[in-house]
Amino acid sequence: MTILIELDRKHTDQATHVWQKVATFRYFIDADAAARLLSKMDENTYRIRDNRWSNDGVEVTIFTKGELVP
Repeated sequence: MTILIELDRKHTDQATHVWQKVATFRYFIDADAAARLLSKMDENTYRIRDNRWSNDGVEVTIFTKGELVP
């Protein structure tokens, strides 16, 4: 099975802005809950990369301090 939903954490190093993979998920709802909770707990930025629809590109959702970033 191919994992198509990934959760990344942004490094706090402002010079590089590198994202590090934290986890992979089968369901978006699980990735969403994890990103909200982790970003609220450590006040860092997390992103979900959803690759399920390859024709439409990658859908990215970002959370900071437990909130969705528009």
